[in-house]
Amino acid sequence: MNVQHLHNPRQRILFVTGILVVMAAVLAAQLVRWMIWPQPVEVGGPDIWQPRYDVTSQTVPRGNFVDRDGALLVTTTYQWKVSLTPMSLKEAGELQRKAGDLAARLAPLLGMSEADVLARVTKPEDYGFTSEYAYLATVNFQTGQEIARRQTSSQDQKRKDTAENPDYGLPWGAVKLEPVTIRVYPEGALGAHVFGFVNQEPQAFYGIEKKHNDELRGQTTFDVTAGGIPLAKMGPRFQQNASTEGAHDLVLTMDRAIQYLVEQELRATVQRFGAQGGTIIVLDPKTGGVLASASYPTYAPARYGEFPDSTWDDPAISEQYEPGSIFKIITMAAGLNAGVVKPDTTYEDTGCVTIGGRRICNLDERIYGLSTMREVLLHSLNTGTIFINKMLDKEFYAYVERFGFGALTEVDLAGEVAGDVRKPGDRNWSEADLGTNSYGQGLAVTAMQMASAVGAVANGGLLMKPHVVQGIIANGRVLKIDPRPVRQVIRKETAETLTDMLMYAVDNGAELARVPGYSVAGKSGTAQIPTSSGYSESETIAGFVGYLPAHDPAFVILVKIVKPRTETLGNKVAAPAFKNIAQQLVAMAGIPPDRKPAER
Repeated sequence: MNVQHLHNPRQRILFVTGILVVMAAVLAAQLVRWMIWPQPVEVGGPDIWQPRYDVTSQTVPRGNFVDRDGALLVTTTYQWKVSLTPMSLKEAGELQRKAGDLAARLAPLLGMSEADVLARVTKPEDYGFTSEYAYLATVNFQTGQEIARRQTSSQDQKRKDTAENPDYGLPWGAVKLEPVTIRVYPEGALGAHVFGFVNQEPQAFYGIEKKHNDELRGQTTFDVTAGGIPLAKMGPRFQQNASTEGAHDLVLTMDRAIQYLVEQELRATVQRFGAQGGTIIVLDPKTGGVLASASYPTYAPARYGEFPDSTWDDPAISEQYEPGSIFKIITMAAGLNAGVVKPDTTYEDTGCVTIGGRRICNLDERIYGLSTMREVLLHSLNTGTIFINKMLDKEFYAYVERFGFGALTEVDLAGEVAGDVRKPGDRNWSEADLGTNSYGQGLAVTAMQMASAVGAVANGGLLMKPHVVQGIIANGRVLKIDPRPVRQVIRKETAETLTDMLMYAVDNGAELARVPGYSVAGKSGTAQIPTSSGYSESETIAGFVGYLPAHDPAFVILVKIVKPRTETLGNKVAAPAFKNIAQQLVAMAGIPPDRKPAER
């Protein structure tokens, strides 16, 4: 172009426009080159090729669980999900040879046979996958790093057009790595029912995992390349490069040592009496904190898929049952608080009584004659609690409701049920229920409800909301969750009187539940199990619930043993388990004896 022509305004505009177009074209070409053709970067070694742009893969790291002393109970680690696209091998040609070579290299890394890898690649539909996706394995982080190293090394050598690398020519780019979170349980199966589990998706199921899912979920970003290769951070191997936001750790009310003790005793008791299963709960009655909760049979959360799904539910909160005579604690509390009876109130026990047209007898069918309310608890007289309910009438159900039966305790665990209580006015309620309900038959509760209700008696009549989380760790700070009182269900004086009566029952009747040097308040129960044809004549639920030291209790312990075979009575099956746990708890807690050696 002649420079003189630039004096023409139109020519000057065209000239400048041309320059801008050329510059824009050069810039666009450079951007395309940066995005499509990788540039060499120095990361822990020479000429490791990486694309200049990154994509991110989201996982769900979850907060840790620690017990009340800070011991780690549940945590998270990362693994790599290894898969590939069979179609990419077909497009490369020579599917069988390429897949065979790749299987030979991958199999040792994945801990699989070459035949299995090859079958998954060539016939993914046989494993429930499509022709566009073949899942191979989930491997630890180091194995994923090794696969990524080989991918990058192969790409590096290919781009340099050399055959020096033995991996050259293999379709490593077809292999895809996805970071996944894996829950780790340092204590094995300990606390399984309380914790729940998380699958690979990851979705939370049962227990704390599901109930506190929002607090536990966080977001971790892994920086990866377009090919699914983690960014190299240091050295010849690839290291984890992740940032986490939003995941909160949970501080539990549980005590690892107490949980272990309870699980061992429960398993031993179930096996000793040939029982179907059982549950043991330990509560702090002053706070409602769950110190331990165990059910058997159990499962291992890390391998939940290897266990029947029937073992995943937590029986402590999701299984309702008729509690039997331990429920007499509630009936007696109602009678004392309403003023219809006192500890020395007497009635004539005739062995059987009729109410609502139904004849009801004592469990042993003995006649005890003139008996006090203390002796009603001591001998577990059904006729005695019916005597109370005839005077309470419908007011009995007001107390049942105040103690929390027929409603959720709202414990912070997923899967809780409310139990079942028929009340006057309900279509299927009858006056006979007033009699049977008085001794824990004809109504259904959960073990957590029953332990919580007895905890209210131990706590001076104040019902506390049971809970398993006492703090949330967020941004380096512990946010304490204060214990929550629900309501005062009976007067403090009533609770103290009832405690004395329950001590009398243990001291004079429940020999196998006594703890030397300590006052124990408690009650055994032998509950019949309803069937479609009436109550079973041979199968029972053996129970014992109590607390100690009686007038300043640190622990409420509920023992429930389902269908014991070699013995059926609560004071012979469940009471020894209570004693074994209680005497170890007071030693572990350093609680001094509150009784002289000469006392019971």
